Amino acid sequence: MKQIVILILAVALAVAIVHSLFRRSEESSVVRAPSPLESFGNSDFAGQILKKYRDESNHLRAKLVLIDTVNESQSTVDITECLKLFSFAEPGDIVLKKAGDYRVRLTKFEPDTVVLHVECL
Repeated sequence: MKQIVILILAVALAVAIVHSLFRRSEESSVVRAPSPLESFGNSDFAGQILKKYRDESNHLRAKLVLIDTVNESQSTVDITECLKLFSFAEPGDIVLKKAGDYRVRLTKFEPDTVVLHVECL
């Protein structure tokens, strides 16, 4: 009887060890996609705002169309994760965001020049 109990415990221990090893290797192979807020934090953009809009074809995501004042190229940035910026920003304003930072510098020129640092968390 004692040998049967020891055998059952040994089998249970072996199953637990194998299960633990399998689960650990499975977890390490899973790559998690960044959240929208992490993606926003990792992005960088700068330029003068040409227009702002809600993208009706993409769940009304908040977008800014920017022009790079140096090379005059246009880009569209998704700022849904920073709706505060979307509410303050207007065409003609200048925005600057560095990668790894959740703050956006917004320079407004009407009626006076005002620089705002908008926190996007």
